[in-house]
Parts: sequence; structure tokens; C-alpha cells
Amino acid sequence: MMPDVLEGVKVLDFSRIGAGPIGAQMLGDLGADIIKVEDVEGGMLDRRVTYPWLNDEALLILQNNRNKRSIAVNLKTPEGRTIIDKLVRESDVVVSNFRPAVRKRLKLMYEDLCELNPTIICVSVSGFGSTGPYAEKKGQDLLAQAMSGAMWMNSFGDNPPIPIGTLIADIGTAKLAAYGVLCAFIARERFGIGQEVHASLLDTMIDFQMHDAFYPLNGGGITRRGRHGRGNSFGAGVPYGAYQTSDKKWIAISAGLQEVCYALGLEDLTQDPRFDTWQKQRERQEELWKFVEETMAQYTAEQALGLFEAADVWAAPVYDYEEVFRDPQVIYNQMLIELENPSGGTFKTTGMPVKLSQTPAKLHRRPPRYGEHTDEVLESLGYSADQISRLADKRVVVRGA
Repeated sequence: MMPDVLEGVKVLDFSRIGAGPIGAQMLGDLGADIIKVEDVEGGMLDRRVTYPWLNDEALLILQNNRNKRSIAVNLKTPEGRTIIDKLVRESDVVVSNFRPAVRKRLKLMYEDLCELNPTIICVSVSGFGSTGPYAEKKGQDLLAQAMSGAMWMNSFGDNPPIPIGTLIADIGTAKLAAYGVLCAFIARERFGIGQEVHASLLDTMIDFQMHDAFYPLNGGGITRRGRHGRGNSFGAGVPYGAYQTSDKKWIAISAGLQEVCYALGLEDLTQDPRFDTWQKQRERQEELWKFVEETMAQYTAEQALGLFEAADVWAAPVYDYEEVFRDPQVIYNQMLIELENPSGGTFKTTGMPVKLSQTPAKLHRRPPRYGEHTDEVLESLGYSADQISRLADKRVVVRGA
């Protein structure tokens, strides 16, 4: 069996809440040794927020911190700083999502880390950018959606802007941060250099809209959703959107007008002079939406999906979460996994989305309890049992229960 692709890679994860921890977790899924560095005041913010809890474990810990070890250290003490410096010297990657002023105070800037380890890869995850006019502004998923145009694009008519119903900026930034780390690893292997990797929620959300932004950026005018249930149909055709069936279920259609007519056994409306060009279809989209709505209302979801499937036309059921994880393709893709809860029992979470045939992502460790691996990590740095006990007595570190 092949070794894990990141086996032997050591990562220090100072990040909290969303994008940073998820990005580090992705590296852990590929075999990296992730040490989650927590404070000595009861854990990082993601252990204290008023999110849902499961068996005395915070949801943000369970879902964002598999394949990690936890050490609790007081960075404000000389002894705590010594521990961190030792860890930096033997690490490959340091991940944080503090604002620059905090990173400077904690000596986690790239310049600080380079003095200890010249080839270190320093990952900074931020709301708007680690440098520039907004570097010190507090950033968050909703704010990035707002400033990127995503909320505006997700609205319809004159209704208020609507945020996308998942933490898309956090999760997307996590994946781009992990991608940046892998790029930096290749550069280090080729050129022997370390470097800083920046990933921001704002840049992620703008990147996600490369297609939507291209048209207005190049003189094509502003595109916006027309009304409820109709996405941005630019490039996909006017029927694009969700339509309700006779049994009150919803079908998403991403096909052109001609294909929809063919699938449903209708007269080809693209031969009608009112709709025979793409521009005419957009100008008369309200008529077409109403026509497709009335047609779809004559079928059950099963009937409509059967017709689209037989015609090999782009369409899919609109699922709720219970339906998502019953779908046979989702099950086959192993996108639902069950892990041990450190406080007892198990919990379910989403699986690993990228499939590697020779070096697949794996579950190496359940999420850690607070400070669970403090002794283990310090022992690996050469600390004796007596030294660890003294550090714990002085609250330089916290040992797990």
C-alpha cells in the first residue's frame, strides 16, 4: 500500500472557527500531522461559541478538526513561547487566521517564522486580505458574500439581497488555502524556498463568480436574477431554474429551451418567431417561465425526471438534506462518514470530496479533546514528565483529561 501523500509533513494550526481549521483538516486527511494549538483559557473560540453541541463537544470542533492533535499552550509566557518556537523549527506549515496586529503580537508573521525555519510555509487566512486597506477589518462569510456581489446576484427583482444558504466563503477559502499549501510545497521541492500563502473570503467569493462577472466586466451590461426560483440563466438558456411538479416537489432544469421542449414532447418553441433567437428568449423570458411552470405542474417529480433522463437533458431533483444523504450516488461517493465522538458515541459528517486513486484521503484521528495531546507533543520535543507537570502547574500548558 502506498504511504499517505503528506506523511511526515508537520502542520501547526493556530486557526479557529471555519476556513483555517477546515483547510488544515484537508491536509490532515492526506496524512499530514496536524497539531492544533489552543489557548489555556478553555480552548479556542470554536470550543466556546454558541453553536450546536453534541455530547458535550462543540460542532465546530467535531466537523473541522478530524485528523488533528490538540495542545494547549500560553503563548504569552516565555516557556510557552519556547514550546512554540521548537514546534515551528520542526514544522513544514503554520496556519493562522488572526488579523495582522494579532499575528505581530504573537510573533506569527512570516518574517518571525522565517527566522526560526527558513523554508516554512506560512498560511494566513483572512476576511478581506492579509495586507491592504482592509487587512485589519473583521471579516466573516456573510460580509464576503455581501462585498463580492454574491448576495446581490442571489436576489430577485426588487427584493432584498439573499445570502447563499451555506458558509460558502469559509469552505471555499479552506480549499483554496489547502491548494496554496500544495503549490508552495512544489515550489519548495523545486527551488528550496519557503513562502507565505494568503487566502481571503472576499477573493474566494469573487473567484467563484468568474463567469457571472465576465459579462458585465466586458461591456455586456448587468445580469441579475429575474424572479424567485430563476437563477442567472446567462449561457444556460431561459428555462434555467427550479419548477414545481404536481406533487409539490421541485425539479431544477439547466437545459436550453429546445431540449426542454424535446424532453417533454412539446412543440419546439425555438422555431416560433417570438423565441427563435437567444436574445428574443431572454426578452420574453416571463412568457417562457410561465409556459414551463404550467407544463411541469402536469407531471409528478418522478414522471418529469424520467422524461428528462430518457432524453439525456440536464435536470435534477431539488433535495432537502435528508434526501441528499439517501441518494445512491452520494452514498457511493462516500460523502457521508461516521466518526467517533471524543465524548462518547459517534457523529456523522460529510466525506472527503477529492478522490485520489493511489493516495486517498483517510480518517487517521477523530477530533481531539481540548489539550488531549499536550503531553504527547511535549514529549516529542524532549520534555520530561516532571517538566511537563511543572509547566501544567504554572498554566503554561493545559493537559487533556
